[in-house]
Amino acid sequence: MKITFIGTGNMGCKTRANSSVLIDDLLIDVGCGTVKQLGRLNIETKRIKYILISHYHSDHFADIGHFFVTRYIRKELENRIK
Repeated sequence: MKITFIGTGNMGCKTRANSSVLIDDLLIDVGCGTVKQLGRLNIETKRIKYILISHYHSDHFADIGHFFVTRYIRKELENRIK
């Protein structure tokens, strides 16, 4: 089991991404800055197979749209329609 802390900040934090943890292929929460941090850590979105949103506060899900758009733009989809 590999645990990577993607973000440990909060909504007002200027230097860190919001709460987000990657455990193997499970991403727990996708707060603001998560996608940017994944890029900085050289973690491709295709590695992530599951996303768990712990609760419905924006600092735990705000980057979900950005996550999927980035996955599409970078062509990191495993089963793309051809």
